[in-house]
Amino acid sequence: MALETKVGVNNSAVTTTLDYKVSQISVLVAAACVSTANVSLSGFQTIDGYTLVAGDRALLTAQTTASQNGPWLAASGAWTRPPDFVSGAVVASRTILVVNGTANANTQWALDAPTAGITVDTSSQTWAKAGGASAVSSVFGRTGAVVATSGDYSVGQVTGAAPLASPALTGTPTGPTASAGTNTTQLATTAFVETAVATGVVTTQAGTSYTFALTDAFTTVESTNTAATVFTIPTNASVGFAVGTTIVALQGNTGSLTITGATGVTVNGVSAGSHGIIETYRTIVIQQVAANTWVAISSKQYDSIENVGVMPTGMSAETFPRRLGAGTATTLASGVLHLDNIGLPYGMNIGHIAYQNASTALGTPTHWWFALFDQNLNMLAVTADQLTNAWAAYTWMSLPIATTAAGASTSFRTTYSGRYYLGIVAVATTMTNIFGYGGNGLLTYTLPATAGTSSSGLTSPPAFPYTASAITANSTILYGAVGS
Repeated sequence: MALETKVGVNNSAVTTTLDYKVSQISVLVAAACVSTANVSLSGFQTIDGYTLVAGDRALLTAQTTASQNGPWLAASGAWTRPPDFVSGAVVASRTILVVNGTANANTQWALDAPTAGITVDTSSQTWAKAGGASAVSSVFGRTGAVVATSGDYSVGQVTGAAPLASPALTGTPTGPTASAGTNTTQLATTAFVETAVATGVVTTQAGTSYTFALTDAFTTVESTNTAATVFTIPTNASVGFAVGTTIVALQGNTGSLTITGATGVTVNGVSAGSHGIIETYRTIVIQQVAANTWVAISSKQYDSIENVGVMPTGMSAETFPRRLGAGTATTLASGVLHLDNIGLPYGMNIGHIAYQNASTALGTPTHWWFALFDQNLNMLAVTADQLTNAWAAYTWMSLPIATTAAGASTSFRTTYSGRYYLGIVAVATTMTNIFGYGGNGLLTYTLPATAGTSSSGLTSPPAFPYTASAITANSTILYGAVGS
C-alpha cells in the first residue's frame, strides 16, 4: 500500500486490472478434488474420498444449478470463488488439474465455453474430464453432454447390424428357448424343436396309473406293470398339448393297458372315453385333433372270433361263429353263473345280450337274467331280472341292457378291445339247456378259461360293483351274442 501511495497509483484501478489479468489465465490453480454430483457450497465435505480443509479448492461439475459449477475455495462456512475465477468475471475456456480422489486423482478437466466466454455465477458451466466425453453443440438433436439412448441410431448406422425386416443372420446366432408346448409366433431354437419332436424317445411307467405330460408329446410311453394300468389324457387347461400331438402307448408287460380321457376330454367321440389293449407288445396311438379331443387307435382291433359267419339279426358279436353249428346243449345249474368268452372291439355300443336255448324250456322260473363282464370278471352291464317270465324251448332270447356301473342305462360302450365274458343265470324248477359248441374240450381249459361256471347261490342281479368268482372251465362254450 505504501508503494502504491508513493508512486501515486490508484489502488482500485490496480486491483481491477489485476483481477482482470488473473481471470484471463487459461490454466487455473490445481484443485484438491472434483465432485461429479451436486454438493452444498459450505463446510468441510468429503468428496471422492478426500476430506476438504480450509483453503482447498474443490472443482464442481454437476451442480443442479449449472452456474455454480467451477472451482471454489472450501471453508467451514460458505464457500467463495478463488481469485482466478471470481464471481462476475467473463472467462473463456479453462483447464484445471485435480490432485486427489478415489476415482479422479491426477485428472485434468476443461471448461467448454464459447469464444465470447461465460460470466462466472451467471452463465451455465460445463466441465468435462480431458480425454473423456465433452459437451457438444448438438448430438441427436440434444445439446450438452449427450449420452446415446434407445432410438438414437438406425440399423444402417450400426456396422454389421441386421435389419428388422427379413434379417440375413450369419454365424451361429442364439436366442431364448421357449417352454415346452409354446404355440406362438416366437422363434423356435434347436433345443425347443428337439424337445418337441423328441425323435425315438421311449420312457417307462411302472405304476398302475399315469397322466401324460408335455414331455410325452411325440414319444413312446411304455407300461411295465403286470397289473391293469390306466394312462390318462389330461385336459388342455392342465397340460397344453398342441393340436396334432401324437403319443404312442406301449404295453410292455402282461397287464392290460387302458387309455382314458380325464373329465372334459373326448376320446373317440366319447366324453371321458377309453381305449384299451390286453396283449403284450401291442400299442395304442393317440392324437389330439382339437383341444380336448383325441382319437385312439390300437395296433390290433378285436372282433368276435374272426367275425365270420352270419350272426342273428341285430347282433354285432357272438361267442363263436354260428356257422360252426351247435354240437351240444348244456343244461344250466340253478343259481349258478355261467360265463362264456366273447371278443369285442373298443367302442362297441351294446344294447342287448342274447342266448339260444335248446329242447328244454325254462320251467317255473323265479329269476333269470343276462350280464356282460370284463376280462377280470367285473360286471359291466346287466339286464333286468325276468323273474317268472317264460322262456320256451328253441327260442332266441334277446334282453335289453337295464343297468351299468353308472346306474340305469339302456346301453354300454366297451372301453377296450379284447376279451369279455357273457354271463347267464337262471333259478327255476326246470332248468333250460343252451346250445353250445364243444369242439376239443381240452382247449377250453387252457388259461384264460374260455367258458365255465362261476359264482353260485345267485338269485336277482347283484348290485354294482360286483366281481364274479373264478371260472371253473368246462368243455362247452354256450352260444351267446350282443348287439345294439
